[in-house]
Amino acid sequence: MNEKNRKKIQYAAAIQSQLAEMLQDEECNHYLDDWQENVTEFFTAINMAACNMFNKVTDDNKTFLEFSYIVNQLTVQHIIAQRDDKEIDKY
Repeated sequence: MNEKNRKKIQYAAAIQSQLAEMLQDEECNHYLDDWQENVTEFFTAINMAACNMFNKVTDDNKTFLEFSYIVNQLTVQHIIAQRDDKEIDKY
């Protein structure tokens, strides 16, 4: 597996772990006990948070819709790179 794909998998695992803690660990400072009753709002909020972080990191001012376009572009780039990285299927 190439280093870029390895990094993406590492980052995704760390983010997923933190989200799982928020949803499962009542001792977590940011525990969300009602997320299953508000699944649409929860996943929309994930995108909103990612957009806000993107804007802070890049000093940009993308709207949520503009950010979703960027995420879609990155997803397509990842899929194309994944096709070339035969080792990624092992993970």
